[in-house]
Amino acid sequence: MSKMLKIGGVWVSFPHNPYDLQTAYMNSLIQALNEGKNAMLESPTGTGKTLCLLCASLAWQEQFTKALTAQAEEDAAKAKAKAMAAGLGGGQGPHQGWQASGTGYEQQHQQHQPGNPAQGFTPQKPKAPRIIYATRTHSQIAQTIAELKRTSYKPNICVLGSREQLCINPEVSRLDTNAAKTRTCRHKVASQECSYYFQVPKGKKDLADHGIADIEDLVKIGRSASCCPYYLARDGLESAQLVFVPYNYILNSRTRRNQRIDVETSVVILDEAHNIESVCEDASSFDLSTTDLAAFSNELARLSTADAEVLGELTADDAKALHKLVLQIEEKLDALPVKIGAPMQRSGDFIFRFFEGLNMTFETVQVILPKVEQAADAVGALKSSRCHLSKFADILRLLFGAETKDNLAMIRQYYYVNVSESKRQQQQQQQSGWAVAAPAGNPRTISFWCFTSSFAMKSLIQDGVRSVVLTSGTLSPLDTFAAELMVDFPIRLENPHIISKKQVWAGVLTCGPRGHELNASYTTRSSPAYQADLGNAIVNFARVVPKGLLVFFPSYGFMRQCIEGWQQSSGRSIWDQIAEYKKPVVEPQNKHEFVAAMEVFYQQLKEPDAGSVFFAVCRGKVSEGLDFADENGRAVIITGLPYPAAMDPRVLLKKKFLDRMKAQGTMRLSGQHWYSTQATRAVNQAIGRVIRHRKDYGAIILADTRFKRTRNQLPAWLRAHVQEFRDFGEAQRSVRTFFNNVPVFRDEDPSTSSSASAEGGVMGGAAAAAMSGAVGSDLSAPTATTTTTRVRLRKSAIPSRGVVAYDHNDDDGSASKLLGVKSLSAKHTSLTSLTSAKPSNVSVDAPYKGLNATVGTLGVARRGVDARKQTSSSSSSSATPKPSLASIVEASSSSSSSSSLSSSSASSDNTSKTDVHVRKRAKKRELFQSAQKFKKVENATGEDAREYLAKYVKQVKRECSHDVYVAFAVAVKAFQKEVAQTKKFSTALPAIARELKRLFVGETQYLLYNFDACLPAPQRVKYKELLRNMPS
Repeated sequence: MSKMLKIGGVWVSFPHNPYDLQTAYMNSLIQALNEGKNAMLESPTGTGKTLCLLCASLAWQEQFTKALTAQAEEDAAKAKAKAMAAGLGGGQGPHQGWQASGTGYEQQHQQHQPGNPAQGFTPQKPKAPRIIYATRTHSQIAQTIAELKRTSYKPNICVLGSREQLCINPEVSRLDTNAAKTRTCRHKVASQECSYYFQVPKGKKDLADHGIADIEDLVKIGRSASCCPYYLARDGLESAQLVFVPYNYILNSRTRRNQRIDVETSVVILDEAHNIESVCEDASSFDLSTTDLAAFSNELARLSTADAEVLGELTADDAKALHKLVLQIEEKLDALPVKIGAPMQRSGDFIFRFFEGLNMTFETVQVILPKVEQAADAVGALKSSRCHLSKFADILRLLFGAETKDNLAMIRQYYYVNVSESKRQQQQQQQSGWAVAAPAGNPRTISFWCFTSSFAMKSLIQDGVRSVVLTSGTLSPLDTFAAELMVDFPIRLENPHIISKKQVWAGVLTCGPRGHELNASYTTRSSPAYQADLGNAIVNFARVVPKGLLVFFPSYGFMRQCIEGWQQSSGRSIWDQIAEYKKPVVEPQNKHEFVAAMEVFYQQLKEPDAGSVFFAVCRGKVSEGLDFADENGRAVIITGLPYPAAMDPRVLLKKKFLDRMKAQGTMRLSGQHWYSTQATRAVNQAIGRVIRHRKDYGAIILADTRFKRTRNQLPAWLRAHVQEFRDFGEAQRSVRTFFNNVPVFRDEDPSTSSSASAEGGVMGGAAAAAMSGAVGSDLSAPTATTTTTRVRLRKSAIPSRGVVAYDHNDDDGSASKLLGVKSLSAKHTSLTSLTSAKPSNVSVDAPYKGLNATVGTLGVARRGVDARKQTSSSSSSSATPKPSLASIVEASSSSSSSSSLSSSSASSDNTSKTDVHVRKRAKKRELFQSAQKFKKVENATGEDAREYLAKYVKQVKRECSHDVYVAFAVAVKAFQKEVAQTKKFSTALPAIARELKRLFVGETQYLLYNFDACLPAPQRVKYKELLRNMPS
């Protein structure tokens, strides 16, 4: 039975007596909503966040509605009395009904039929702020709705999902992508070809009878009533008090408009918000590759010969003009000075200079974009399985939208453009059901990357939201998180956990059963000895951990490398030993295969005395949002710190951006601090997969010695419990003892028993159900109304076993095997012959002239932005009529035919290239001069060769970045044994050259080709010959 509690001045109905930390959580939330402020609330997984969010926000909304209604009635009574006193009669015409004038809402007017004065002042029922609840995935939405059904609140809800989840029309649902489904659906609705769409009124009655419905319920109702679940859900948006959406529906301003989500005066709750930063940045970024352009070209070529019935509003000439424009974009992209491993990087406004050279500006794109949208619709009419032109339309909306135009000054500061070239991949792609001609050369990509989440967040705030609430179990450190978002969060909360110290075991494991240091850093993770001892550790923990075991790796590549090594053996392999104790399941990257893998894992755990181990990846599907309550997840092993790829261009630019902003005093977060935080947040999220409710228990095994240094970045509730083990046997015995003596909770009142399901329960809600009547926590004092429980100790049935070590053959292997990644052979079909259009003569390095105009900033009030838009539209209405698409493309072609690059661009590039060349020559001389101090090494002994290599490594460390130094050191270290065996440096030289050529990219490419500067003449010739004859 629900309990009524007064929290923050609001009466809240809660399913049970809340714990102190739950009361504190709801109090902070209600404070934020009352004051109209933003809040950042952290509470560990398993403390009932979801239930607290729903109950507190709906209680506040209910009370707010009552207050509005009372005020509206009072205002109406006063107005009525005033009108009666003035002698107004029934035939005086319409009157005005006022709404909540004292609450910050605008006065709303409504026409009434003629009648007596009382009719003119009947107050309209006011609407309280809508609550918009956003999560990362649709599955999390389903879990949240399941929690809502457990409360006493029955609001009008709306669940917004994509056609991929909701469409039941067979001709649409069979298509591959959501974009294709969207285009085909719109075409069928517009042409009245979808019978399901016209049955929505029939489905509304069934939905009303059903009550609260999630996506699965909507699909069932749609099938039974033969109506469209997608439009059935959207039909309830206007009247909904509570709206459930995925992140991108609310954080992407273009998606908000497309979905007609009005956030003004709404409360926006972002649950599991630890990855909001990347979601916001992705919403304001794009990548456009030559492969994409080839797909656009293919679709437009088909449309240029299509029937008028298929083209709709588009003409064949429009299709041909767009086709020509796409080819010009591809040619201009191919003309940029880029090589494999040496990307071109510019500030964000470069993207406008790039497209301005193609006569694509804010003005001309207003003509181009509608034509691209019409072309995408026409592709949908062709019943293609995919539609690539929708991506082209999305890019144009992002790049040339009104919000971008208002923030041009900030784009130069907060964006980077990266143009890269990569090796050809094996291709004869089947796209849209047709073979797509791939670019003839290596594919190139121009990327427009946003490096601040403030664009998306401030856009949301500018649209008039009342409060933004971020919540998760892993937001800490809150100051850092707020700094990344560049938005003020005056109300903050960091909750402790609700469990006792007897319910969690946590330890840092520094070595494996054979004593090898456990360190998954880049320099050591490829060692066979390390991988073998890591596997042995997992074997031993699989013996003592009951039921479900989760093992998380930093990356898919590292996970595959370890598993392949464990499976290789002439006798009983490590993989075989793991399978003896627990059935192994590996997380696939394919989403369809993932569902099947989860089913195998859960089914295995349903078998008595059976266990399963799930090998997964940090930031993967298993680590985010899935629930492994009770026996589904008794322990989690973290095999390393999942730092982002150090040499990824986007990561390097992000660090560069943050360092620049910190130097300017704009931000307090450095690039290295951000880089470290990304790893620890991913670890903390993986840790949260176990201990899902008040009565749950589990072990957290940190199998990497580096966790000793990052201990303070672990969740606050966990730090005090973390032990350090330098002896593996001691760690294994400690884990076994923990499971043998873990407390088991039994309620005297059956109604307060845990409701966690056999397959993990419901995230947050099952936790809250289990909280009713649990014992007090060592980490949080129990409330006075806590139900008494009995605790007994359970002896585990797991027998005591010793440590097992697996004898792995010490096979050094080659460095290419240890460090290499296989490159795919590539074959490309040549693209259709290009037109005679040439690259533009617009400078690529001169400041974008659009910046000279007066522009707004993100801080401009919404009405100010609206005013500028109105001014712009009124002025444009009196301006010259818009040019045609054909004239725009022709102007682009004629202007670009004169020169590939402007003289100013060439001058700038030449100056830049000259500077780089001078620096390279100077560094080469320095390396050569230092090399002269060493004796010739052609016949040097192994000891002299090692000394020579060590000195060169130190030279690299002094003169190059840390990542370059690490890569070089790995290459050298891999061949130290070979050098020692041959006693000659010259014998190891070919292998070192091969490894350096594979490892070094970008800024380090020059080091590879100038390594010969440190070699005596005979070796230098041999080295150059090796490079020439070596395949790329």
